[in-house]
Amino acid sequence: MKIRMSVLIASPFGVHAAGSIADLPEAMARALVADGHAVEVVEPTPAPAPEPEMPVEPKATEPDGAEPEREDEVAIAPDAPETTVLRRGRRRRDR
Repeated sequence: MKIRMSVLIASPFGVHAAGSIADLPEAMARALVADGHAVEVVEPTPAPAPEPEMPVEPKATEPDGAEPEREDEVAIAPDAPETTVLRRGRRRRDR
């Protein structure tokens, strides 16, 4: 059970400062809340997200039912060098 501490406590489950949230066993957490040393943290349950409606597009097929052939696409940068050399640090000078 998750609780928010009102005071500093030390237990076998750790040291918890005032204002911190601790996840403790049910019996221990209920005892601390009953004594006024902590308050229960209630996490809101998020509403389920609506499923997006996606249109289904028909598959493109040839008249005989076969898949259309695709040519490989290659992207080439027109003025790009074949290799790129990255230099890091200072160059050493002969002394």
